[in-house]
Amino acid sequence: MTDLTDRLPHASAATRALNRDMFADVPAQFIPDPPPANEAELQDRCEKWLDAKGYGRRVPKRMQKHSTGKWQAHVNEAKRNPIMADLTLIDSNRGACLEVELKVKGGKLSPDQQAMAFRGEWAVCWSVDEFVEVVEGWEGKV
Repeated sequence: MTDLTDRLPHASAATRALNRDMFADVPAQFIPDPPPANEAELQDRCEKWLDAKGYGRRVPKRMQKHSTGKWQAHVNEAKRNPIMADLTLIDSNRGACLEVELKVKGGKLSPDQQAMAFRGEWAVCWSVDEFVEVVEGWEGKV
């Protein structure tokens, strides 16, 4: 039996019980995650997907250990730096870079973010699925 409690943190006890019964025989990997509650959660999910794909986090303690040439970087306190996207992907092997601004439903782009996206300098993704599609498309073009 699959326990969905961790996948439905904001649902009521009755909803969780109903879902537990409905998906009792379904393996956990086939049950979709709920939409991210906020931009930080969306970013965390995207970063974990990048980790699994071999993109090292570009932080000082990993600079000497990571050797695939594929990096992910994010700006801490991004609200203070509106000209940087939430995530930057770097493929050192190909000399390519992709900047991605992440937003959840109800989120809004600032005028600076709109300008960067309009000029095609940033990709804007509203879900993990959209992020995966953008990254895989970029990887295929590079």
